[in-house]
Amino acid sequence: MTRAPAAAPDATATATAAYASAGVDIAEADRLVDRIGPMLAAGPEAGAPAGRQRIRLAGGYAGGIVLDDGRVLAASCDGAGSKIDHARQRGMLRSVGQDIVAMCANDLACCGIDPMLVLDYLAVHDLDAAEAAELIAGIGDASLQAGALLVGGETAELPGVLRAGRLDAAATCTGIAEVRDLVDPGSVRHGDVLLGLAASGPHANGYTLLAELFPDPGDPAWDALMVPTRIYTRPLAALRAAGLVRAAAHVTGGGISGNLPRVIPEGLTAVVDLARWELPPIFAEVAARLHDHAGAAGPTPTGPAASRLLADVFNCGIGMVVACSPDAVPTAAALAGDLGEVVHVIGRVTSAPPRTGEAATRPGGAGGDAAPAPPAGHAPASVLELPGQW
Repeated sequence: MTRAPAAAPDATATATAAYASAGVDIAEADRLVDRIGPMLAAGPEAGAPAGRQRIRLAGGYAGGIVLDDGRVLAASCDGAGSKIDHARQRGMLRSVGQDIVAMCANDLACCGIDPMLVLDYLAVHDLDAAEAAELIAGIGDASLQAGALLVGGETAELPGVLRAGRLDAAATCTGIAEVRDLVDPGSVRHGDVLLGLAASGPHANGYTLLAELFPDPGDPAWDALMVPTRIYTRPLAALRAAGLVRAAAHVTGGGISGNLPRVIPEGLTAVVDLARWELPPIFAEVAARLHDHAGAAGPTPTGPAASRLLADVFNCGIGMVVACSPDAVPTAAALAGDLGEVVHVIGRVTSAPPRTGEAATRPGGAGGDAAPAPPAGHAPASVLELPGQW
C-alpha cells in the first residue's frame, strides 16, 4: 500500500514518548547516568591501590584503568534487553547470543580497544540446560566473530525474581590497548565527515516498544526485527590501524540523536542529513505503526520524516558512525567496503551552533564539497543538528 509523504512527523507521535509509555524511560536513564557519573570520574580515587586510576574513554562507551605499564585495561558490559524474550519464543537463542556480544564489543571498539575476552551472565526462572547451552554457544560464536574468546561466566536461577519462562543475559567484553591507540574524540574538527556503517536491523534496542507495535508474534515483520546485531569490531580495527578514525559512535539505545553527540566535542555540532541514505523497509514499517499507534494526525511520515520520528530511539539503518577527515573519506569508505560494510556519507561536523530559523544547506558529499557555514534559520526536516557533548 502506498502511503502519502509527510514533511515532518506529528509532534504527538514521537518514538521517545511511545517508548516511555511502553515502560522504558530514556529520560530517566539519562538522569541515572548524570547521578552515577561523578562516581566513575577519571583519575585517582581514595582507597584505590597506589597508582591505580580510571581513564576517560570515548563517549563513555567503556570503563578503563591505567595499568602499571601504562597500558589501558578496559571493559564494557551489555545485553540484548527484551529481544531475548522474542528470541526464546522463536527458538533463536543462539542468534541472540550475537546481539549480546555485539552490544558490548562494538562499544569497546569505539574507544579504540579490541575485545580479547568475554564473560557471560545468565539469569533464569528455571534452568533449561539445553536452552542455556544454546545461548552460551551463540555468545561463544559471536565472541570469535568479534576477535575475542568466551572464557567463562555465571548462571543464576532466580525463581523469586523472574517470572516463569523468563530469562535475561549479558556479557562483558574486556581488552587492553596502548594509550596512543585509544580513539580521542577531541581530535574531531570542523569539516570532518560522518560515515555511517549500515545496520542489520534495529539491533538490540527498542524491543519493548516494538512488541507493542507488532503484537502478533506471527507477523512476518519479526523476521526482519530478529536479525542479530552487526559486529563492527574488525572494520573499526582496520580503520583505526590506518589512522582514519577521529571518533566512532555505536548507535544503540537513544538512537542517532542520543549517541553521536557523545563523541563530538563541545562547541561543535554534528549535522546529519537523514536523506543521505534510504530508510530500510523495516524501519519505514515501524514509523507507520508508531504513527498509527499514537493516533497522530496527518499522513504517515515516510523517508527522512520517518527517520526523524524514530531517531531518538532507533538506529534508522545506521549502526555505527565514524568521524574522519574529508581527505580520508574515499580510503575509509573503500576499506570498510572491502570488509563487507555498506557505507554512507551521512553528514559533517561544523563549528556553527544548531540553527533555529528556516532554510539550510545539506552537508556536502564524500570528500567533495566543503561544509558550508549553516545560514540562520531552521534546519530542514531531513537534518538533525546535534550539539557535541564530549
